[in-house]
Amino acid sequence: MSENTPTEPQDLDDELVWLRHDAAAQRVPLELTGTTSDQVKALEARAAAGAEFAQRFVQFDAAATAGREAPRAWQRGQDVSHEMVPAWLEEYPGTAEALGTTWVQSLAAVGLTPPQLAALVRQVQGGRELPEIKPGDIVEGIVAGNGPARTVRVEVDRVPWTNGPDTTVLCDRTGATAVLTSSVRVVLVNED
Repeated sequence: MSENTPTEPQDLDDELVWLRHDAAAQRVPLELTGTTSDQVKALEARAAAGAEFAQRFVQFDAAATAGREAPRAWQRGQDVSHEMVPAWLEEYPGTAEALGTTWVQSLAAVGLTPPQLAALVRQVQGGRELPEIKPGDIVEGIVAGNGPARTVRVEVDRVPWTNGPDTTVLCDRTGATAVLTSSVRVVLVNED
């Protein structure tokens, strides 16, 4: 092990640098020269250094896990302050409002990027706005599912609701039918 190696990790980022340095030293091939006794001492020293390195890594891992604070070099995410959120997401309007600043900060910290956050919001909110539909309207859409594509017409008895990012549920007096949201259109408007 290096003589400069601290025995106690002061900062996880600093300790990671030392662990990498000592790991590289462990990988250097051992050149055994001299008498058998000298070779045995060299092997024992290498084994002791390896055991010490393993112990330091276990302590490092425990400290990182206990504090739930990985070294910066291990983190994929970004630190986005409360004030930075609007500027960080300016290319994706509505994303910050949909998720809220705290969620944006948390998701950025675990590695999500602005395009991924915007895609998440689009998926949850649905890719297309539904036309205005009220009870009594006749609405048609393509049935969602794995079967053959078929179109249904339904006189809805209530306002439809989304069932995931791509489907909408239309209800009539006999039951409910899931249709592709992108295919929904109002055929006849109830004037009542």
